[in-house]
This record gives sequence, structure tokens and C-alpha cells, in this order.
Amino acid sequence: MPIDTQDELRHYLLQLWSSQLERPQLGERDDFFDAGGSSMQVIEMLTTVSEELGREIDYAEFFKNPCVDNLSQLLGA
Repeated sequence: MPIDTQDELRHYLLQLWSSQLERPQLGERDDFFDAGGSSMQVIEMLTTVSEELGREIDYAEFFKNPCVDNLSQLLGA
């Protein structure tokens, strides 16, 4: 899945989070864990990102940066 811009990457991550958490009204600065996410869901999401985008996010980095805005910067576009 080609993602060329930060906006596309943020949109992708928001869709993934919304689907995973079953919450359609998430924003780029919402904390994954405050929105109801669990560590098991983090593993599932990191696996999906790796498989679909071919990009890796370190598990520990996710916990340090649990919002779409920060993670999209870590992943780059």
C-alpha cells in the first residue's frame, strides 16, 4: 500500500485505530490508551502496519508516542 505524504499516513493510522478501537471519532492527538486501547491491540496494529506498509514501529516507541500525530512522524512518509 503506497503512502506518499504525512497526511495520507495520518489518515491511514486514524482509520486503523478507529477500526481497532471501534471508535469512529478519534483525532490525531488522541491517546491510544486513553481511547480504550490495550497492549494486545498495539501488537495487532504494529503487525498490520508492518505487513501493509512495510514500515516498523518499535513497541516501546509506541508507548512513548501513543497518538497518530507522533507516530506518523516516527514512520515518516
